[in-house]
Amino acid sequence: MRAEVFVPWNCSNGCTFCPTRAAYGNMELSIGNTLEAIGKLKDTGLVDSWLITGGEPLSNLEGLRRIADACGDGKLYIVTTLPAVADIDEVTEYINGNVRLRDITISRQISEPLKNVAGVEVINRIRKPVRINVVADNSTAPVELENFTEFWLRESVAFNVSIRHKYQEIDDDNVHGRDNIDKWLDGKYEKVRESSCPICSVAEYEVADGKTVRYMKRIHNRNDVHSNVIVSPDGRLCGSYFEEDSGLNSLVAGEEDMEPMVLVDRFGCYMQAESSFLFRSDRKNARVVRNSYEAAVLKRMCCDAELRSA
Repeated sequence: MRAEVFVPWNCSNGCTFCPTRAAYGNMELSIGNTLEAIGKLKDTGLVDSWLITGGEPLSNLEGLRRIADACGDGKLYIVTTLPAVADIDEVTEYINGNVRLRDITISRQISEPLKNVAGVEVINRIRKPVRINVVADNSTAPVELENFTEFWLRESVAFNVSIRHKYQEIDDDNVHGRDNIDKWLDGKYEKVRESSCPICSVAEYEVADGKTVRYMKRIHNRNDVHSNVIVSPDGRLCGSYFEEDSGLNSLVAGEEDMEPMVLVDRFGCYMQAESSFLFRSDRKNARVVRNSYEAAVLKRMCCDAELRSA
């Protein structure tokens, strides 16, 4: 499964879509707490990939190195705004030279371009797969998304533009519905993949030369399905954004009397069905279920029943 680590330092950009920036001001931040939480997760043997986000991971390269090294041998992913820091050459060298880093997601805005971030010329020096992430909401005009998408796929090395609908506008009633962005994408590009689970829906479209556009809608906070294990900026283990979860802490501690829970990989739940697991109380009897929808049904209806592998 994947662990999502929020670095213990904030970001200087005021991204309008960011749900986490304000929370940093209310926390006691310590890299020691973050490293301790990573160590506990690593000891379980259940984490095989790590997504490092924030905050802004690349505004403190030395801190990022310590966190990435603490994650061990698992696959590594970074979400960043790619700030225009003084040591940007060292930053790009680190990105290109880290053999565990699988890809890097770079966030940008449509209506209000971010300040103090690296330009296309720096992004094009990255030799890892690059994904450009943008957040849309109900007021975003399709023509804005089209101009944004065409620019980044044409001018940068990005293989994918990922459009995420603003979390605060997505709920049970519309997560699987079709909105204006769905309709625009259907009319503009060829859909090559579509899938969903109880908390998200994803459609992927092919543009040209193997490049793609992805549109994701996802419910932000659901207590019945855990999307990844989250290490909060202050080093707590959380099931949703910065809400400490006693079940996850019991899992990590190896307690024998914990209740069964479902952990659904935030990305794997719709890209890799084999990444959806139901963990039993002994932590070792990890049963692969068919997909995250089945996992959620099992969680609600038959947690105490004997489960069989799909």
